[in-house]
Amino acid sequence: NNHTVTLDSKYSKFKRYVGIDHSRSMLDAAKLVMSGTMYDAVFFDKTSDIVQRCHLNDDRYDLAVASFVLSELKSDSSRISAVQLLYEMLDVNGILVIIESRSPKGSHTVRSARQLILDNFGINNNKKDEMETIQLKSVLSPPMGHQSSDIYATVVSPCTHDHTCPLGEGVWCSFAQKAHSGIIRKDQLEKFSYVVIKKQSKITNNDKWNSNYNNNSAINQA
Repeated sequence: NNHTVTLDSKYSKFKRYVGIDHSRSMLDAAKLVMSGTMYDAVFFDKTSDIVQRCHLNDDRYDLAVASFVLSELKSDSSRISAVQLLYEMLDVNGILVIIESRSPKGSHTVRSARQLILDNFGINNNKKDEMETIQLKSVLSPPMGHQSSDIYATVVSPCTHDHTCPLGEGVWCSFAQKAHSGIIRKDQLEKFSYVVIKKQSKITNNDKWNSNYNNNSAINQA
């Protein structure tokens, strides 16, 4: 990850910050940014370390952010693995934010990650043609107290639906936002593509799930 993320103290819900990067210099920069904040910050240079904590301690996360990360991975298989792990490591009601550059490649990367999650973890994932989708085998067990069949993924933003992206070939999704960059660099206008996905429980959100399921069924049958 070539971007360091800072958390403002107003987001007091988050007490613990876990960062991972293969670059030692970026880890050192992140530690510098996080020093003096209210957060208990832990950093790793291996994804396997975090996965092991999930297996042994059932560690789960309320928020996972992949900022300009997926496009830097060297293969489609590594991107698929990263997206799957980011989603599976979320707790129920956890949020996954994927951000990439404002470009055709960045938008495609975000859309591919979005579709991968919806095809495998969305409400209607069992209705997909197995020949047309990438089928994932779970790496982590569901969060404690839940079954895989009780959990589903839904898009929060910028889309207002969980269906296939309607943008045609040559059209790409992009946004701009002035960002405060702390001590690392000056404030600037960040241009990006993104998606926000939430892991929800059909049990704790039963009424909402039933409503979404019925609406999706009606649309699919039309």
